[in-house]
Amino acid sequence: MNGLFYKFKYNILSGLSVFFLFIFTLLIGRIFGLSTETDIYFSIIALIYLLSVFIQIFYEAFFPYYAEIHKQNKEDSYNLYHSVYLTIIIVAIASILILLPFKLALLKFYLSGLKRNDLLLANKFFEIIIWDLIFFNLINFNNKFINIKLHYALPYIVLILTPLFNSLIVLFFGKKYGIVLIAYSTVLLHIISVLIQLLYINYFLEVKFRFIFKKQNLVSLFKSGCILRLAGGLNVLKNNIIIYFLSGLGSGYVTYFSYAKKFMRTIYEVACSPPLIIFQTNVMHLIAENKLNKIKDKIKKVFKHSIILFYSGVLIILLILPYFVKFIFKSKINEIQSKYIFYLFIGLIPYFTVLLLSQPYNHILLGFKKFSKILIYNIIYIALFVLSLIFFNHFNLKFYLTIPAALILSISVSFIIRSLAAKNLLKK
Repeated sequence: MNGLFYKFKYNILSGLSVFFLFIFTLLIGRIFGLSTETDIYFSIIALIYLLSVFIQIFYEAFFPYYAEIHKQNKEDSYNLYHSVYLTIIIVAIASILILLPFKLALLKFYLSGLKRNDLLLANKFFEIIIWDLIFFNLINFNNKFINIKLHYALPYIVLILTPLFNSLIVLFFGKKYGIVLIAYSTVLLHIISVLIQLLYINYFLEVKFRFIFKKQNLVSLFKSGCILRLAGGLNVLKNNIIIYFLSGLGSGYVTYFSYAKKFMRTIYEVACSPPLIIFQTNVMHLIAENKLNKIKDKIKKVFKHSIILFYSGVLIILLILPYFVKFIFKSKINEIQSKYIFYLFIGLIPYFTVLLLSQPYNHILLGFKKFSKILIYNIIYIALFVLSLIFFNHFNLKFYLTIPAALILSISVSFIIRSLAAKNLLKK
């Protein structure tokens, strides 16, 4: 029993973090229903992720650079960590101060069709949650640093904190204070999470925090990060394209897709995220040490570990989803709306399967610092997705067929290209 727990301990921790995030999402639906307020919440959170793309430029390429520098000089690698940390804070604050004066115009464009009262609610939610640009990115960066130091448990523990307490806040105070309270609580809980990370890094990793800002390697890191974040930003843009497409169909359609994707993402994170994170860390070190012959075995292991768990989770959700959706929303959802979520979930299964198969090869490209290639492959991916979306929509297919079809076609082509490129690198 202890051996089984040890083997799957990171899956269990990932499961707990995703479980509480899942519970929080379900409570949003239970308290607010398929409403404009729910659409505002999901849409603005997606917008915050999109705005984070610029800040993530400064640490997106941190993994391969840190591994390479750490092999040569440990102190220089720690100086790089501290310099990037301070850069994130400075850039995030500057971004917020630039965006705040234009927030209403931005929301009018992004959430087109909202009535005046709904737009005012969106504006109030946005002007609070935008401060999370600082702490959301610090959490992500600290988790990267902790992972590359081969410590995998704390990032999951930190990720449990916010959805756990936000679930309690929504449950007891959601009806009275609405989504604005969630904005306040999210920012506060993320501040606490950053403090926990800093204490862990200080006492367990023995890396004392210092206010150091050295330009050495930052320029290269920034240039590589620009390319890599632009590539990653295209993936975020894909989600916003879907939101834009669905928002034009009327109220509730963004929520249908958000919940279907949330169900699928839950399975993916629990089954696949832990082995992929460990694989990525190992690949960075193996490439830095020029031990390429060991990477192929790592690929086989990550597939073997993930696929069985992934499809076991998919089967369970398929059996309970129609009943579960009705239980969550009760009288706030009808039979047709429930079927929409179910159809979208089924459509996302092949998409997430190919995504799982693609990730190890993408990590290999990242380890070799093939940032420009990753960008080119992502441009092909997003362009093919948009063209596919237009093509399938032209034939007036149902939205729950159009979106999955476009996603599956684009990710399949992307997988073929990435896997061939990564295998060629390993042969050299």
